[in-house]
Amino acid sequence: MTPRVAVSACLLGEPVRYDGGRRPAEDLMEWLSRWAEPVGICPEVAAGLGVPREPIQVEVDGRVVGVSSRTDHTAALAAIAPPAGVSGAVLQARSPSCGVGSTPIWGGGAVVATGDGVFAGSLRVAGLPVADRVGLESSEARDAFRLAVLATASAS
Repeated sequence: MTPRVAVSACLLGEPVRYDGGRRPAEDLMEWLSRWAEPVGICPEVAAGLGVPREPIQVEVDGRVVGVSSRTDHTAALAAIAPPAGVSGAVLQARSPSCGVGSTPIWGGGAVVATGDGVFAGSLRVAGLPVADRVGLESSEARDAFRLAVLATASAS
């Protein structure tokens, strides 16, 4: 059985970024499609934030807020579950929802650290292998991710 892998919809070329733009990762999606079924998701759109939308950022206290409005979107984003039956996720780097160890964390008007986006963090807590596009640039990282997804898929 082919494992299903959640993929940030922007990496699939869908115009779901905050500015309505795309961030396709054709070579990465070609690699993934050879051994898995990509399942697109944009947690920010799923949380009702729309396209286009105000940029959001992760605060040092864990909240996710609109950059200008300071509207708190934490609960809506935390409620987004992974697509049913996925065994891992390939996500967009540095995203407030999808970054894997690369999301800027803001405090006092400046970036004070990097960490996981809200959706990426929830997938890790659920025990799923997660990686972002930057983390999968090397063949070694891709091999390790593929093995982790296949192990997760066979365990379920």
